[in-house]
Amino acid sequence: MEVTGSDKRIDNEPIKLRSDPSRLIESVRESILMKIEEINSSADHEIAEIDADIRAELEHFRASQQQKYEMKVEYEMSRMKNLSLIEMKKQKLEVMESFINTLMTDAGSLLRGDSRYGNFLKECVANGLKEVKGGSATVLISAEDMNFFEELMNEISKGGYNCSVSIQSDDRAGMGGALVIDDETEVVYNNSVERIIYRKSGEIRREILRGLKDLGAYQGD
Repeated sequence: MEVTGSDKRIDNEPIKLRSDPSRLIESVRESILMKIEEINSSADHEIAEIDADIRAELEHFRASQQQKYEMKVEYEMSRMKNLSLIEMKKQKLEVMESFINTLMTDAGSLLRGDSRYGNFLKECVANGLKEVKGGSATVLISAEDMNFFEELMNEISKGGYNCSVSIQSDDRAGMGGALVIDDETEVVYNNSVERIIYRKSGEIRREILRGLKDLGAYQGD
């Protein structure tokens, strides 16, 4: 068979392929690399978004915790301030109460140094004896007031009471004044200085506080 035209070839010459596979491989490689690059770029973007979200969440958490912390600190400071004010007011009241009690005690003790004390003591006894309904009564006075014994007995005799009266010393009248006991009914008519101060304590306190305010030593209500 005779070979002519384009079919003619020289012996031992390699036949050229119509398409080169290396180009296809290179194209596929480039396509794969582009895809990988796209994937990496997308992953980087997603990582950046996730990182931003995490940072935002952390910042929000930090801010919320900071706010809670500041509110807690503010609350504790306010509570401590209120407790301090209450404690200071309490201590101030305790000191003032102690001072007032001291003044009242001293005032009771000072009564005996007053020239009118003898008449005051007689009134305490007389006011009690007027209430006695039984046949006998006991008058209790302080041991310090027993020097008024004769005067009191004379005053009782003049009073014309319908009961026999005895006078005894008793610590319950330590600050002054007198306690009169109806022996039959055992009712006690307490006209001791301590009892009188107790009855008038509100009025006495107001007078003391008024005086302290006038002196500028007290600024309470």
